Amino acid sequence: MAANSTGITDSPLGQPGFEYLQHLWGDSIHGSKAQLQSIGIGTGMLFPGEPDGPKRSLKAIDPHGFQVFVTLATYKGEGIYSAIIDFPGREQPNDDELVNFAPGVQFRRSPRTDTYVGTATALNAAGLVRPDQLPWQPGMRKVLVTILPDGTLPKGAPTANCAEARKPGAKKISRASKTTFSVTVGISEEEQTRRSGESKRKQAAWELKMQALPRPAPLIALSTPPTNIEINYSQLDFMLSCLASAIEMFGMDEPSKARIHTALDELQNAIAESIVIHVPPVLRRDGNVIYL
Repeated sequence: MAANSTGITDSPLGQPGFEYLQHLWGDSIHGSKAQLQSIGIGTGMLFPGEPDGPKRSLKAIDPHGFQVFVTLATYKGEGIYSAIIDFPGREQPNDDELVNFAPGVQFRRSPRTDTYVGTATALNAAGLVRPDQLPWQPGMRKVLVTILPDGTLPKGAPTANCAEARKPGAKKISRASKTTFSVTVGISEEEQTRRSGESKRKQAAWELKMQALPRPAPLIALSTPPTNIEINYSQLDFMLSCLASAIEMFGMDEPSKARIHTALDELQNAIAESIVIHVPPVLRRDGNVIYL
């Protein structure tokens, strides 16, 4: 095969065990050590699992100068590795990072709960939990303490089903480390819905932005040009749900609404039929495969 732009004269594309996938966040590549090294990944280095090699992951630099992590991918076959290349500036939205909340307390927001992490003194100073409510304190359970929204403890055995423990404001307290505790607080259904919509909007905006950005060339000359794009269905669902909501606001008669909703359903089906879906096992992070 003729040399490509990286100077490779023997491209392994199409050989058994080799896969090259382009995602919105970067590239993921599966292949043997020889195949990966032939495209400039881990050249002259020991791979995970080899004598004197790294136990779990090899950290290297690809020919573009990007960081690449190589791990064993035995689910793909004996002697097969996976190489993950995250392109800078393409990080996905992340709402659940720990951020500073109060002195000595960090906060994480998730779709259904709020979590606070800190020392007993810091959590108490922030008004989140009293010292006597922590695990191992007199009258408290040893591993996980549940405080109901009214400040009382659940009645019955630790394994008993307690509906109150799932209501907004209920707290679950456990150890996060030797010196810190985690306090998880339930939120209302309305807030869960709001967060879900916000997350979908951020994800859809990120996907559209990534699709518009130029991307580095693949490390090999791919034999099949990109002709189809797999769009994360959260983006499609969000767009169609916005249209459906707008229809309800226009005050149309029911027959007109029904016809438009039918047209939207047909549009969704038509788009779905034109999309090539490839889901690489385990390595899938966002499912946004551009082409194989």
